Amino acid sequence: MAGVLPFSCFQRRYFDAPDTKCGSSSLSDCTEPCSSSVASPCWISSRYDPRGAGRGVRIQVAAAVARNSPRIRNLRNNPGPALSPEQLAWERMMLEVEKSPEPLAILKKYAGDGNISRESVVGTLTRFKQMQAWKIIIKFTEWLMEQGWYNFNQKDYFLVLLAYCKDGQVDKTEGIFQRMAELGVVANIEMYTLQIEGYGRRRSFDKAEAVFQRLLTTGPSPTAQTYQTMMKSYSEAGRLDDVQRIFKLVTDSPSPTVKPDARMYNLMIHTYGKQGKVEQAMSVYQSMKRERVALTIVTFNSLLACQKTWKDAEDVFRKLQAAKLDPDVFSYTALVNAYAKARRAECAHAAFDDMIAAGIRPTQVAYNALINAYAKCKDPEGARAVLKQMKQNGCTPTVESYTSLISAYVSVNLMAKAEQTVLRMKEADLQPNLQTFCVLMTGYANGNKLDNMMRSFETMKLAGLEPNRHVYTVLVNAYGSNDDFDSAIIWYKQMLGTGYKPDPILRTVLLKIAKSHEQTEEIHELLGMQKPARSLEEGLDTGLDTLVLPQLEKQELVAAR
Repeated sequence: MAGVLPFSCFQRRYFDAPDTKCGSSSLSDCTEPCSSSVASPCWISSRYDPRGAGRGVRIQVAAAVARNSPRIRNLRNNPGPALSPEQLAWERMMLEVEKSPEPLAILKKYAGDGNISRESVVGTLTRFKQMQAWKIIIKFTEWLMEQGWYNFNQKDYFLVLLAYCKDGQVDKTEGIFQRMAELGVVANIEMYTLQIEGYGRRRSFDKAEAVFQRLLTTGPSPTAQTYQTMMKSYSEAGRLDDVQRIFKLVTDSPSPTVKPDARMYNLMIHTYGKQGKVEQAMSVYQSMKRERVALTIVTFNSLLACQKTWKDAEDVFRKLQAAKLDPDVFSYTALVNAYAKARRAECAHAAFDDMIAAGIRPTQVAYNALINAYAKCKDPEGARAVLKQMKQNGCTPTVESYTSLISAYVSVNLMAKAEQTVLRMKEADLQPNLQTFCVLMTGYANGNKLDNMMRSFETMKLAGLEPNRHVYTVLVNAYGSNDDFDSAIIWYKQMLGTGYKPDPILRTVLLKIAKSHEQTEEIHELLGMQKPARSLEEGLDTGLDTLVLPQLEKQELVAAR
């Protein structure tokens, strides 16, 4: 909130915001569309809605604001009843608050002068809630609690709890619950669910679990939303056993108070998919069908994202269509990515075209998945064409877009083209990430240009990026392949010092670079005779998958919510 917001931001937040539920008299109300045809106590929010002109609400703002807003000028040309003096006073206050680097001081000044009513407080904090200005809400409500003229009710306290949780100050919620108990304000299950979510977001699972267990024993009884919140928190942390435990509390209860719904099943499928447990994910899907739980698009998207082969992904996609559901951008992107992993660029592009033909606008992740498909097929021209199409269609390329194209050039030893792509990426105000440097280093290593590889490594370090296991694998392989066994072992031991452990790819590389019996014995000793698996080429391809898979997983989880 420091400084003055540009007008475009001001207009979006204040004049393009949806209007609110009539009759609001608490801080956390005003979140549902208003259906009333007359002015109401929620004028503070509804009077900003351009649609409000049809409901008899006229916008009266400073001339400077009106001159910059054609939509507001149109409303002024079609006025309804004039706003009351209180409404105009609040309007002037909010304009002053928006311009001030210390908005809280402005609010205190108006409150001290007796020029701010309860309705004004409701409208002001509702607006801050829409702006997600949680720190301002916290400071203002903490100050309000010290005043004698404003009495907090249950919904007001809910907004305070929400602000603390969103701002990462979930520990302070205990003080709010204690204050509510002292004042006789009953805390409902939604408040405790919010607290659990706050602890989960901060990875304080012991505290989240303590709240949850207290609800199970003393109440109020957890709702479906409470169980879902616990499952989601554990799922995001990759704690499969805990997700299963919470899910079974619902499904295996002899006298369940909550019936498992589609969202719970979807979260279970999503968690199994993240862990690579495709069979278990499919088993949950079959349970949904058996229990006649409604299958949703999120169900199938979660299944699509975890399939290991393109044929299995196609089968899930057909099931989606058979369920009479329309595939969305996540569905098509997951299918494109499945084809990409199988190096089937033509199929990936066909699925991408089907998505466009269905009237679905591809996202950055969808374009990146298609670029990655051509990169895996060692087709830099195909990858470049998709990147060009991406720009032409108004979709801004990301670091991952350029890195996949760089990988395509590296795969056919066109390092000059790869370097040019890095320059174009920087011209687009995008800085290479760890994966970009890893791909470049791989290209230089394949061409035995170790000096160039080390220059890229030093540039990476200067950019503040620390090497990961993939980078160390490239270094070990590069020096080992050039008969510098000692340097390769030094890099390997440096990796161990950073906390990384060898994966099957790196173990395979180490065994490959051992040329003598003594070197082989040393490698066996370092690895503890661990069994190698897979090839270096597959390992580098697996590293390239990190350009798309985390983005796809993030999209899927957002949809699951």
